[in-house]
Amino acid sequence: MAEFTFVHAADLHLDAPFRGVSDMLLASAGGRSRASERLARLLREGTFIALQRLTDLCLREQADFLLLAGDVYNSADSSLRARLALRDAFVRLEAGGVRVLLAHGNHDPLSEAASAIPWPGNVIMFGRRPEAHPVTRRGDTLALVHGVSHVGPRESKNLAKLFKRSPALAAGGEVLQIGLLHCALTDMSGAHAPYAPCAFGDLLEADMDYWALGHVHACHVLERGGGTLPGYFAEAGQETPPARPFAAYPGSVQGLHVNETGPHGCLLLKADGRGGLKAEAVPLAPVQWESLRLEIPQDVSDIPALEALLLERLAGLAPRRAEAFGGNGPESGAEPAGAGEQAEHDAPRRYPPEAVIVRLALSGRSALDHELRAGGAAQALSEHLNAELESAGLWLRDVIVDTRPLADIEASRERPDLAGETLRRAFSLQNDPHALAQVAEQSLAPLFQRPKLRKLLSMPDNEELPRLAEEAALLCLDLLEGE
Repeated sequence: MAEFTFVHAADLHLDAPFRGVSDMLLASAGGRSRASERLARLLREGTFIALQRLTDLCLREQADFLLLAGDVYNSADSSLRARLALRDAFVRLEAGGVRVLLAHGNHDPLSEAASAIPWPGNVIMFGRRPEAHPVTRRGDTLALVHGVSHVGPRESKNLAKLFKRSPALAAGGEVLQIGLLHCALTDMSGAHAPYAPCAFGDLLEADMDYWALGHVHACHVLERGGGTLPGYFAEAGQETPPARPFAAYPGSVQGLHVNETGPHGCLLLKADGRGGLKAEAVPLAPVQWESLRLEIPQDVSDIPALEALLLERLAGLAPRRAEAFGGNGPESGAEPAGAGEQAEHDAPRRYPPEAVIVRLALSGRSALDHELRAGGAAQALSEHLNAELESAGLWLRDVIVDTRPLADIEASRERPDLAGETLRRAFSLQNDPHALAQVAEQSLAPLFQRPKLRKLLSMPDNEELPRLAEEAALLCLDLLEGE
């Protein structure tokens, strides 16, 4: 076996819109500042910048091949812009001697129609039946890549069962054999639809040396025992790559909404020539999502003091600036400074995010509870903080108020007045799911009897109702005590 390098990426979702940022886009489109205009550009260009960084990484690391495990587009009817961007990336990789092996997924299923944009000669696209393609370097076979593509947007077959290790290819003996598949692995797919479902045992049975998977948008690296290797993408400066990965989801190259938090990128893998692999997660996403929950200290009693505290805590999430990485790429999204191969090799390995978008949740008993729960208060706080944060590449997507009044809830519940009776009634309902469901159904019936609203709203479930009952009780207490 020879030593070689390859890159594993998946779920590029080129030209996919970011979800839940329409208000931010509208505000940025107003041209309030250069920073807000920059955010608008990043939200338009994010997936394409990630593709460019992926291409740069392959060239800089002199990768022998790139594996793309499905969903390179966001839909079967991919935009012309997305197809042109992918073709241009493949042309750059061909010029650098990098092969590309691509298996289609549920968002970009295999099409029978002839493409108006043919791929360059370095690209191998897997079809509807399992195939195995050798990857060679100067006449020597480095690896044998097995793959198959989805043929429709809702693949229900267990495609992993179609894979099988091939016998030794030549007199030189065994080579690394890799499975390339877009699939939903049991207990790993989370909220993702169970397309091409399979169990970990199906992967083991195929006897591949490495499974390059796609579909799950978070990075998961698995050992043969089925356990997830720890520490992946945990720290931007991680220096210890996991050894002997057996199967991996590299995650999407760019998180597309607030639930896809943390760094997103690809895996850089190095074969040691003895059958072993080492994997390193390389962040690529220019936009990073984060969630921050902050319990407001009880001694913070006015809004300016709260803002000062929030600015201090949020500062730790600010993206690392372009100058810390030689000034290449992050500020403009363009190719590294300079021209040609040398510039590509001088570019940073880890690309920092250019923008971090944060969901902020405020909790704890606070004297500001009444002020924060007032209509429009959370949005006003978010907008005021964003005016301070945007110059550092930080934006608040929203502020969730989950605080409580500073009053002693337990003591208030024992009071022989209307406030105490309200709290006792709410507490009783929270501990009686059946009674709570009945009260909710009666209370919400007028709302759900309206046909138009019924199409837009859904009845709160058993997990939501206790939380709503608590919020209602605290609101009542606030109204009774506040005036």
